[in-house]
Amino acid sequence: MAITINTIQSSKRFRSTTLKITNNRELELRAPRRMAISRIAEFLSSNTIFLVKSLSVPKQNKIPSTILSGDTFYLFGALYSVVLERAKSTTLQINTQGNIVSVQTRTNRLQRKKFYELLAPELTQYLAARIAIFEPQISQKKHRRMRLKYVKSLWGSCTTTGNLTFNLRLVHYPPEVIDYVIIHELSHLMHHNHSKVFWDLVRAHYPEVAAARSILKESRFG
Repeated sequence: MAITINTIQSSKRFRSTTLKITNNRELELRAPRRMAISRIAEFLSSNTIFLVKSLSVPKQNKIPSTILSGDTFYLFGALYSVVLERAKSTTLQINTQGNIVSVQTRTNRLQRKKFYELLAPELTQYLAARIAIFEPQISQKKHRRMRLKYVKSLWGSCTTTGNLTFNLRLVHYPPEVIDYVIIHELSHLMHHNHSKVFWDLVRAHYPEVAAARSILKESRFG
């Protein structure tokens, strides 16, 4: 798939380098006017690989309020189909070979809230494993607790007391995008702001910040 990258340089408007997906499914790079071409090339090299990969998948709308058999959704960046099966209790099984999520339920439909409750353990397991890896590398402090919550826009948060909250909708996104949110929030354990020293810490552990932010902003995976 051919991808067009439009580069805009201006000394008046752009103090930092950003990368976003336009409405025409093109990539728009904005950089300071005096930024060297070699640095722009380096920036593109570290940010476009999985951003272009994400552009190759059809955009998924948010999960509907009522889910039926045959509905599709992304799970950790891969497209899955939902199969509802009648049963006395509600459980969920994931078939990674056939990309099918089977839900045993009492009715032929499933509410979105319940669906996310069933998916929550999958995301919790991933987050816990990755936090265990990243936290010692990033912060001298440890988080106190972690929870999941379904919200429309905020992907994660970190309180001054070290409590981490992650959006349940992250379960739809590729692991490399989820890792960005984890690293972002863990960096807040050291710097509870968005200062230069904070972003330097984030980029030291995750150079592809611009790509991840673009994918999340577009809500491509749901």
